[in-house]
Amino acid sequence: MDTKKIVGENIRLYIDSVGRNNQWVINKTGIPRATFYNLLNGEGDLSKGIEKLNELFGIKDPFYFFTEDLQLPQTLKEKQRKAEFRNLVAAEGEEKEFQKTLDILSDFIKMIELLRPYENLS
Repeated sequence: MDTKKIVGENIRLYIDSVGRNNQWVINKTGIPRATFYNLLNGEGDLSKGIEKLNELFGIKDPFYFFTEDLQLPQTLKEKQRKAEFRNLVAAEGEEKEFQKTLDILSDFIKMIELLRPYENLS
C-alpha cells in the first residue's frame, strides 16, 4: 500500500479511537476542510497537516502516522472499563496502593510495546 494511503488510514483510525470526529479536528487544527479530506485520502502534501495533528494530539513522534502497524491509544470505552475494574477490585484504604501498582504495570506494558519492533534486530 502507498505510504500516503497508510497515513490517511492511520489518521482516520486514530481520530476514531480517541472518540473525535473530522469536524472537531478541522476546527481545532485550522486545516482547511478540503486539505483535511485530501490528507485522509492520502493525497497532496502531508507534512503540514501531520504537524498540526501531532500538535493537537500531543504526539511526539513525527513519523507516528507513517507506520503500517500503528499502535492506537485506548478508546474511551477501554478507559472506562479499566476504571470500573479498578473500582471493583480496590478495597477501601488500599485504593492508592492498588492504583500505584496498576500505573507501574501500565508503564511496563508500554515499555514492552515500544521495544517490540526491535526484537528481531539481531
